Amino acid sequence: MRIMTSRNDFTQEEWKLICHAPLSIGSAVASASPSGLGDTIKESMSIVNSMRQAAERHPESQLIQEIMPKGLGREQLETWTTTARSILQPNEAARSRTQSIEECRQVANVLQSKGTPQEAQSFKLWLLEVGRDVANAATERGNTSAISNEEAQVLQDVANALGVPDR
Repeated sequence: MRIMTSRNDFTQEEWKLICHAPLSIGSAVASASPSGLGDTIKESMSIVNSMRQAAERHPESQLIQEIMPKGLGREQLETWTTTARSILQPNEAARSRTQSIEECRQVANVLQSKGTPQEAQSFKLWLLEVGRDVANAATERGNTSAISNEEAQVLQDVANALGVPDR
């Protein structure tokens, strides 16, 4: 009987998808609503920090700990750099959101087929936490709360794609 889901349970392509998902979600949230350059940079920089902080809240998940052992791997850093640059591009929000939602659906399917129900749920909630932490990184112009309506909608779409409640 398998006790913990680990990297070895996934193909190389599946693992790449799983590792990219939190970066993709963070990018979709950070680019969701118009904000000043400073807030956009603050949110894009918060993606990695949010991943680490959310991972600390899930020490029981071997899968999460393998993604965030002591920081990002080289491939994740390259992806984050590309992501951070793309957030500043015009019309990035729609593309980023569409890509992120599709990746969330794929991750949910992979986890359902290869992970235990508890680990799959924990991982999906971690992904949502990363998105929520990024949304809370900066207060958008004209909003009294840190999470804008556009970011809230992205988080709801992410939760729906993952099959978890957006609490």
